[in-house]
Amino acid sequence: MELLFWKVNMIIYDIRFWIYRHSPSNLNIDKHVKLQIQHGLVYSDLCPKRCPCGCKEQVEHDKDYMGYQIMEYSVKCKKCGAGLGHWAYGYWQV
Repeated sequence: MELLFWKVNMIIYDIRFWIYRHSPSNLNIDKHVKLQIQHGLVYSDLCPKRCPCGCKEQVEHDKDYMGYQIMEYSVKCKKCGAGLGHWAYGYWQV
């Protein structure tokens, strides 16, 4: 049952991600991501690299588990507490 629930959630997430990426209102997100990569804030897979304050130390919080497997978590700066990114179901969101 849990596996079926997980697969349905993955399909829903993939559909939402596809709609989001192909929506005309979100064309500027690519520029935003490219700027973050150029400034060294994130890696090419959108994994947070450092905070705009210059701190490279990060803290994981708001972890969500299904069974023993982590499904989602957020990352914030250890120094200033700014949110740096959110990982969910294999993808980073900035």
